Amino acid sequence: MKTLTLLSLLLLAASLQAAPPPPWFPGETERSETNLQLYLESYAEARTRGVDAANPIYGLHNPPFGPDGALSGTDEGMNVLILLVDFTDNVAMTPSVYFDSMGFAADTFSLKNYYSEVSFGQIDIVTLDYPSSTGWQRAPETYAYYVDDNYGWGYYPANSQGMVEDVCELVDPFVDFSQYDNDSDGYVDGVNVMFAGQFDGTPQTIWPHAWSLPGGGVTFDGVKVFSFSVQNEYDDNPGDKSAAVFCHEFGHVMGLPDLYDYDYDSNGIGDWGIMSFGLYNGNSWSPAHFCAWSRIGLGISTPVNITSAGYYDVPSVEMSGTIYRLWTNGSGGNDYYLVENRRPIGYDSALPGWGVLIWHVDDATSSNDNQWYPGHTSYGHYHVALEQADGLWELEQEQGYGDQEDPFPGPPSQNADIFNYWTVPDSRDYSFEDTYVEVSSIPESADTVNVFFSASQTGIAEGDIPDAPGVLTMAVNPANGSAVFHISHPGGEASLEIFDISGRVVAVILDGELPQGDHTLSWEGGTGIYFARYKGSGILSGTRFLLVR
Repeated sequence: MKTLTLLSLLLLAASLQAAPPPPWFPGETERSETNLQLYLESYAEARTRGVDAANPIYGLHNPPFGPDGALSGTDEGMNVLILLVDFTDNVAMTPSVYFDSMGFAADTFSLKNYYSEVSFGQIDIVTLDYPSSTGWQRAPETYAYYVDDNYGWGYYPANSQGMVEDVCELVDPFVDFSQYDNDSDGYVDGVNVMFAGQFDGTPQTIWPHAWSLPGGGVTFDGVKVFSFSVQNEYDDNPGDKSAAVFCHEFGHVMGLPDLYDYDYDSNGIGDWGIMSFGLYNGNSWSPAHFCAWSRIGLGISTPVNITSAGYYDVPSVEMSGTIYRLWTNGSGGNDYYLVENRRPIGYDSALPGWGVLIWHVDDATSSNDNQWYPGHTSYGHYHVALEQADGLWELEQEQGYGDQEDPFPGPPSQNADIFNYWTVPDSRDYSFEDTYVEVSSIPESADTVNVFFSASQTGIAEGDIPDAPGVLTMAVNPANGSAVFHISHPGGEASLEIFDISGRVVAVILDGELPQGDHTLSWEGGTGIYFARYKGSGILSGTRFLLVR
C-alpha cells in the first residue's frame, strides 16, 4: 500500500486557492448578492498578488510524492499536520478531538477515508501529531486583525499568512516539521490550519482558501513552511464541520487546479467533481469523486487509449478506476476525450445523475474561466468540459450544477446513445474539425456497460465531410452484417458508396438517376467499420457504422 503524509489541509502548493462559494451563496437574498459582489472584487485583486497562481514547486503530474502523477509515499503513510487556532475575540467551541476524526478516521467520512476510497487504498493519510495533542492555540493577535475586513487575504502580516506563521511559531516547540516533508525536498508539503468560528461569506470572516507564505516561506526544524490552507471550525453549529473542503484542498496539494469558473459567470464541471461544486454534494457529507481528468492527474487511474474500434466494457470508475481516452487515430497531444462510467457508489452516491460521462480536455488551456457554447461570443473554452448529453450546455450557461440528463444516453426523449461528428453535442475539436471520435451504442446506466468506441479516420477528404446529416438515415443489425439506408432524394443524379476504415470504396450501392422521394436500399458486408456517403443534386450526407458477422 502506498501512503502519504501531509501537513495539513493541503493546498495546491501555490499561491492562494479558495474553495468555491457554496451553491446557496449567490442569489438567495439581497444580502448574499451584495456579499458575492464584494467577494468577487476582493478575490480578483487578491489573485494579482499570487492568489491561485500556479505553485512554483509542485504542479499537475509533479505532486510532492512522485513524478508523472505517480504516488510514492512510504509504507508508514503520508504525514499530514492539522493545526487549530483561536483568538481572544473568537474563542473555539469545538473540542479538538473532533478534528482527529475529521482528518484521520478510517471508517467514517474523513480526509483519510475519502482518499482511501477514491484511490483504492493507494493514498493513506496519517499524522504524527493529532489535533487533540497539539490543541487549540491562542493567536497573539485578534481574529479581526487577521481578517482585516478583507476575507483574510489582505496584506501581510494582517492576513492568513501572518496567522499561519504565528500558529507555526506556537507549535514549533513540540512539532517536528521535518517529519512532514514527505519527499525530502526541503519543504513541508502543505500546512492546514483550522481557525475558530464560522464562515458566513462576509468580508468580516476568513474565506477558506489556500495560499503560501511570503519570501519563499519560513524555516522550522530545517525545512520551510511555504504552502498552507485555512478553513473554518464549523458551519452552523460547533461539531458540524465535514471533511469536504479538506478533501478539495488536498487535491490542490497533489497538483490539481480548481475546475470551477473563478469569476462565477459559469459553473465549470458543476457537481461532477470535487475540484468544483461537487465538494458540496450531500450537504458536503458525500462529496463527488474526482472527475476522469483529475484521477489521471493524481496517478490513481491510467487511461486506456483507443487505437482499435470495437465494443468495450466500461465498468464503474468508482469500483475499477477505468477511463478511456479517444482522439484521432489514437494520437497523443493536449486535446482529447475521456470516457468514464459514473454510478451512485460510495462518496459518489450524491451525484446529480449517473451514466457515461464524456469529457473534452484541452491541456493547452489552464483553467475553466472561459466557457464555450453555441452562440457564445467570448473567446476560449474550458480546460476540462463535460459534454452534456442533453445538448443544452447548462453548466456553461450557469443554469444549474448538473442533472440526470448530463450523462449519456441522456434523457429518454432524446435517446442520446451516440456521440460523434453529427450529434449535439458533437465530437469535433475546438476548431470545428472532425476528430473521427465516436462513442455509440451507449446503454442505460449499469455497473458495467458495453459501449462502441472508434477514433479512426476513414480516409475521406476533408471537403467530402457530409453537411446534410438529415438526408441519409440508416438502421444497422450488426449481428448479421446488414445495413438498411433510407434516403430522401430531391430527384436527379444520386450515388451511395460504402468505404472501409482505410477509405477504400468497398461497394457502390447506387450510381445514376433516382426519382424524387424517399428510397430504401440495403447492403450486407463483412465484419468491420464502414462509412456510407450519399451524394445527390448538390447534397452530401453520410454516416459511420459497424457490422459484425
